[in-house]
Amino acid sequence: MSCFKKNKLVQLKAQPLQQIWRDHLLAGSLRHADNFDDGFFVFLYPKDNQHCANAVMGYRDCLSNFDTFTDWTLEYVSMAIKRRTQAKWIDSFIDRYLNFDKLLVA
Repeated sequence: MSCFKKNKLVQLKAQPLQQIWRDHLLAGSLRHADNFDDGFFVFLYPKDNQHCANAVMGYRDCLSNFDTFTDWTLEYVSMAIKRRTQAKWIDSFIDRYLNFDKLLVA
């Protein structure tokens, strides 16, 4: 994978970017090992998680191109699925993982 800026390796080896980097490298290694023509790593997180959003911004700053990396929010993916199916599981998923109102103490 030739998407990493060489002058950013110190940042990639440190938290909070280290785990994102490792996951990205793993996805890239599978692409090469299995001879896939295409593939990318998606960092998926809740839109209001500022720690993840900041980590993604920092990670993007370490990349020279974005051909094998993107980030999506759970809300975006869930709504995209919901628009294409009436299956109950997506409503259950949204309720379990994105209904933060349940966390409010009365």
